[in-house]
Amino acid sequence: MAEKDADVENGRVAGPRPAGWASAALKGLRTSLRPQSGHGELLEAGNGSCHASMKSSISRVASMKPGASSTGGLMGPNTVFSGGAESIVSAVKSMRRASMIMQHAHGGNNAPALGAKSGSLASYFYAPHPTPGTGITISPDGDYMIRFGYGPDMRLMRTSTGSVAATLSQSVGHVRFATFSSDGEYIVAATDDCRLLVWNVPLAVSGGRAAKSLVANIDVGLEPLAYCLLSPNKQTVLSCDDDGQLELWSVKQGVMVRRFDVSFAAKRARFSPDGSHIIACSDFDIQVALCNVETGEVLHAETFDELMECRNKASYCISEDGSKVLVYVTDHCYSYNVAIFDTQTLSFQKLMVSGGSLVHAEFSEDGADFVVTGRDDKIHVYDTVTGTLVVTLAGHCSDVLYCHVTSDRRHAISGDNSGHVMLWDVDRGECILRMQAHHAPVLWCGITKDCSRAVTLDNEGHAYLWFLDAQVVFDVLRQQSDQLCCLDMVPGTQSMVVGYSDGLVKCWRSSYGAISMHWSLNKHDGKAIECVAVSPNAQLTASASQSGLIVVAQVSTGAVLAELRELSSRVTSLAFAADSSGVGHFHCALLTPSYTAVAAAPQDGAIVVWSTATLSTQAPLHSLRVPGDAEIKTCAVTTTGSMLVAGCTNGCVYAFSLHTGALQYSLATEVPLRTVIFSTCGKLIATGAADGNVRLFDAHTGALKNYFVGNASTLNTLFFQGTIVGQGMDSSLVSVCARQAVTWDMAKGSKSKVADFLADLNGLFHNSTMSNRMFVNHHGLSLFDPLLEAALYDMREYEKHPGDSFLFRDGTAHITGGVHHQPMVLFTPPSTTVHMLVGENGGARSLDFSADGHMLISGNLRGELTIFNVAHHTQLYKWTAHKRSAITCVKFTHDSSAVYSCGEDCKVILWDWRTQSQLALLTGHQAPVTSVDMSLNGTVMVSGDKDGMLIVWDAVVLVPQQIVAAHEGPVLCCSVSPDGSRVRPALTTLMSLSALLSTPLPQPPLATLMSTLFTSELLFHNPTQPPPSLVPV
Repeated sequence: MAEKDADVENGRVAGPRPAGWASAALKGLRTSLRPQSGHGELLEAGNGSCHASMKSSISRVASMKPGASSTGGLMGPNTVFSGGAESIVSAVKSMRRASMIMQHAHGGNNAPALGAKSGSLASYFYAPHPTPGTGITISPDGDYMIRFGYGPDMRLMRTSTGSVAATLSQSVGHVRFATFSSDGEYIVAATDDCRLLVWNVPLAVSGGRAAKSLVANIDVGLEPLAYCLLSPNKQTVLSCDDDGQLELWSVKQGVMVRRFDVSFAAKRARFSPDGSHIIACSDFDIQVALCNVETGEVLHAETFDELMECRNKASYCISEDGSKVLVYVTDHCYSYNVAIFDTQTLSFQKLMVSGGSLVHAEFSEDGADFVVTGRDDKIHVYDTVTGTLVVTLAGHCSDVLYCHVTSDRRHAISGDNSGHVMLWDVDRGECILRMQAHHAPVLWCGITKDCSRAVTLDNEGHAYLWFLDAQVVFDVLRQQSDQLCCLDMVPGTQSMVVGYSDGLVKCWRSSYGAISMHWSLNKHDGKAIECVAVSPNAQLTASASQSGLIVVAQVSTGAVLAELRELSSRVTSLAFAADSSGVGHFHCALLTPSYTAVAAAPQDGAIVVWSTATLSTQAPLHSLRVPGDAEIKTCAVTTTGSMLVAGCTNGCVYAFSLHTGALQYSLATEVPLRTVIFSTCGKLIATGAADGNVRLFDAHTGALKNYFVGNASTLNTLFFQGTIVGQGMDSSLVSVCARQAVTWDMAKGSKSKVADFLADLNGLFHNSTMSNRMFVNHHGLSLFDPLLEAALYDMREYEKHPGDSFLFRDGTAHITGGVHHQPMVLFTPPSTTVHMLVGENGGARSLDFSADGHMLISGNLRGELTIFNVAHHTQLYKWTAHKRSAITCVKFTHDSSAVYSCGEDCKVILWDWRTQSQLALLTGHQAPVTSVDMSLNGTVMVSGDKDGMLIVWDAVVLVPQQIVAAHEGPVLCCSVSPDGSRVRPALTTLMSLSALLSTPLPQPPLATLMSTLFTSELLFHNPTQPPPSLVPV
């Protein structure tokens, strides 16, 4: 039983258990299909070979003889053939079923290798059935679906997640047909052991015992059932056996109420909406009969004589209200091939559609239109009353085998012979989305009522659950994909707010797959947007740029409410909290739905808190600062809005009270932090560090609670999900790095799931625990949902690769959205590791990175300085610093607040790079200045020129302190110690600045000065621990 439950959870379909050899063969077959390696893949895609056990089973079947013995003949081990028709029929049926299962398993071994496909892949499961194209039914409300086929069990699955809600198992035989009642409250199933089963869905989902959720178990006789239907009042069940006999059964008493003696073998039937009549369709004679439920009398029978030549190819479709019957022929006809029979007027009209070659036809749910598919690769929608063509949907490249229209008639989903699935906007006659995952013909498609999910099934039993609501994320990210900076979903909607590198903020809306820009905001002076956030009540949005400007606007209109300019350095993230006292999330700025904002400046350790209720004054509530002015990397706030924590690059976490602004405590992790979050209940603080590990602290005391070691690289994102029932605690924690997403079980304190984003040689993303999920290598975007255990892939060609954008600078990005508002992880591999920074055309001579690595400055031979945004690959500023003179050296200050440069004009200049204005002009050199450096504490600056002279500057008051004749030749490079106590003008000369300043200008011997070797690059060691060859003077 435990093995069986595991198969249910992992999405594997248990095979039938016939007696004798078949049971043993199937057991071996199931074992061969299970993952054999640590990677846990369900099937080996693309190799086209069978497992050894499968081959041996098939070979035994091929070599069977009557009376074969214990190694697996027609009869089981030590079984004596007793003869008789029943024994022969039973043995043959078992052999045929087992053979079909082997064929399905053999086909499954080739699925699904998607390397050459495009579109989006969702959750995959296996749903084989003796009749290909059947085996899945969606409930009327779209919340559940049934999977049935081989085996006595039915799986009741949630369409929102693809997870198993309940396993319905009260039959010995295989389930041949199952469907929901008209209101979705009950499930009725027909089995090949001649039984009718009726289940109560709410009881089954609630976890009640099978005996309670099973409403009826009716024995209908000796003939296996092929079809069943629950009456509108749920008191009776209509059954149809293999001989086409229609019978009505009482659900409560379990006895036959009535048998309908129609003049033909029935193939399909339906109740009228009031349950007073039954519409029955024949199997071979192309007839439709109306029967009275109370008396069993046949009220009317209609024969379609002109279609009799194709009677073996006739099919039927009955409208939901029972007022229309669509009779169509799935063979080429030279006359009409469709008849629409009106059950009220007892008349019909004839049509010829699809050039005389039909494959499938179906009514819309209201019966006003019907849709037909044919061998012309098109879908035609007709008006039921007039029979006129409404629209033709063209886009498939092979025979369209199935099409389903939504209840509002606005959208349709179709599948063709090549395995392509297409989602249509019927009103516009356009294809919204092409989904390519199947390798076999798609025989059935379904879509939920809200159009957030779709289910497809091919003739080999491979089924996919498509997450259509998440597809909008791909469509939005395809817009200016190379300029993506940040994004946030608008809660409860299909809208997104996206920030771009050109300073624009745009709100995108989606309606059933069609996206449109709602509004655009341009308030950041062309500066790249570092972060955006949307409040949980979907009323406000905030955006922040590198200049430190924070803009608060309305989500509904895009109207600007405030421009907050308290910060002068870049703002790197925004978020909303959920309390009036307010705080934020992430290291640079945060907002709350009750209108409180928090911002932090990463360089100087400042945190600023605003109340959005008084945005017009722009006066902050609190101005906080972390000890030592440490660089802030990330911030988070409790859901109650009482506490704010800031994670810094020095490995420390600082907790502040947002009521008083006081520092409550600090935590030391000794590893640079990348992300900090609170648990949903606010009792725990989780930190993600550069070493890939997670630390959990008590939010009230700061005590270390747990330590998770698992991710393969630096953590980019942490988030909690799920809830432990009765404890109010999060059930799991997901840690995401550039290579994988790891799910941690909070109750057990251990790793539960791992999803790798790196593909193997076969192009598959292996998963050690999700053996029923199939991931595939791609060149576009992937969207992974840890809660659903599913991934979507957008393998369409992008004009500009999103992997080069700022959004994917760490490889992954985390969002929360979709109809079900679930956490999702975006991942894309970079297109290249080399990025060209365009804009420098003057011959760059000197380069320097800012302290955080976010910017790069270059000085060229024309005397121009250029600052680049390395993350966004854009040019920020460019100006002439040394007129008509080449720049020889340029560097950022220790806090990246300014830059200093020197050139052949004998000048050293300190610049405010934001305004491109001079802060100081240092003159004194009589020769071109070749090198300049500043101490880490910002107090001392040293510059050297071509005459070998060094000038020591007081970097605070900007005056010279000492002049040193260091070399007879040019000073090529100089470096000053972090504390400003030593200077190193050459490879082996180390000078104590304190000694230089306390004595007259020294005249060092020429031999001493010339003993040094000129170098173009000098590295300074720790002044407290000088190397043996470097002794302070």
